[in-house]
Amino acid sequence: MTAKSLRHLSHYIALLVILMAGLVAMMVSGGSTTVHTLILVLISLGYFIWGVIHQFLEKEFHLEIILEYFLFSLLGLAFVMGVLYYL
Repeated sequence: MTAKSLRHLSHYIALLVILMAGLVAMMVSGGSTTVHTLILVLISLGYFIWGVIHQFLEKEFHLEIILEYFLFSLLGLAFVMGVLYYL
């Protein structure tokens, strides 16, 4: 593997840790809708912050890309909340 591939791998492992920590927190927190909503918001925020840091480290820090990460984090949050609470 090249150095760039290893760097990308470490970035995606960090994202996986963020998402898995959120999943574990959801399972441990019990049945409280308020706590689940807070955890989902924190997962979404973690994804957005990860995306900003990832793009900064890759020297591709552009407003369009940051906006894309923000919108995808909101879309993911809306989708998961919709599936969990309204179906």
